[in-house]
Amino acid sequence: MMPATPTTISARAAAVLALTTLCAGAALAQGADQGAFLVRLGNDTVAVERFTRTPTTLDGVNLLRIPQTVVRHYTATFDARGYLTRYEVSVRGAAQPADAPPMQHALLTFRGDSAVVELHADSSRTVAVKAGPELLPLMNLGYASWETALLRARRTGADSVSIPMLFLGSPETSVVTIKRLGRDSVLMTTPFGDSRLAVDGSWHLLGLASPGSTQQVTVQRLRTVDIDALTRAFASRGMGMPSPRDTARAAFGDARVTVDYGRPSKRGRVIFGSVVPWNVVWRTGANAATTLVTDRDLEIGGTRVPSGTYTLFSLPSPDGWKLIVSRKTGEWGTEYDSTADLARIDMQVTTIPTPVEQFTITLEPGGEGGTLALAWDRTRASVPVRVVVSQ
Repeated sequence: MMPATPTTISARAAAVLALTTLCAGAALAQGADQGAFLVRLGNDTVAVERFTRTPTTLDGVNLLRIPQTVVRHYTATFDARGYLTRYEVSVRGAAQPADAPPMQHALLTFRGDSAVVELHADSSRTVAVKAGPELLPLMNLGYASWETALLRARRTGADSVSIPMLFLGSPETSVVTIKRLGRDSVLMTTPFGDSRLAVDGSWHLLGLASPGSTQQVTVQRLRTVDIDALTRAFASRGMGMPSPRDTARAAFGDARVTVDYGRPSKRGRVIFGSVVPWNVVWRTGANAATTLVTDRDLEIGGTRVPSGTYTLFSLPSPDGWKLIVSRKTGEWGTEYDSTADLARIDMQVTTIPTPVEQFTITLEPGGEGGTLALAWDRTRASVPVRVVVSQ
């Protein structure tokens, strides 16, 4: 069955994908030593990858569209035990000739008990990380290395395996956990959160979904893909940042209030109850935590909030929403600590007749106060705000 073609890509890119996309079964029938992955965020194609694997090498090319379109070539070398000995990545702009010097270059080798990464871009630097050859590389929106981890986990025969993986340039490794769920499914926990993977009997990656994670992508295995044609089609069509930061500002009486937050887009997805699960604390945006700053004491939904800086989380539910005001600040958006709650405040929820494409927080002055409102897809959740008048 052919996958749906993303609606936001060019006709040329759509034609290339239509010609090269085959089902995962056909991909493995041609030999599991090669393949490709199509990575989508909602309706948008964000990356395409093609790779070839042998017992001692992994070679591939990854076309990435975030924030601008670049092409990443990578080569990994392994010893007879399957342990990494060398990993190299070169990054070029989509419009650059293949023989042009790369925009970025990274090389990982091992010296003693450390993985040493040499990074070259506008400047050069070297990062040494304590790690052994059991280490595997991590590439953002690149999945051949995930499959390498899957194949290694299966060889152990264990139902749950932890593997150290490294983003090149990071000062420390990340522990990736791979847990067998069933004959053809695996749960993988990475720095991005949990992803559920469909695998074949040898644990080759057939597909991936990551609802509730920080990336929210889906991945589908292809037999092959014409990277050169897609590079030409996408060359001038980078996506920018998927969830750019924005700031809502307002004066409520003599109080100055700001909310800084990330703005994810709908991209054809069902949002609440799917992208944002019900009854799970949500970061109320994307990426870094959503921050509220007020220079006066406020009353939000009847709860006093002293002047200062707070993190805003929320708890969406089919039966009603709560706004969570947290005293803890400066954290990544998924790092919620309930012991830091200042208050959980009931919100008024209404249905919007026309879907809101990009998540929006507004501060709406009115009278002696106003309203703080969240809107995305067909949902608007709001809470009244007023300035506390000193006695």
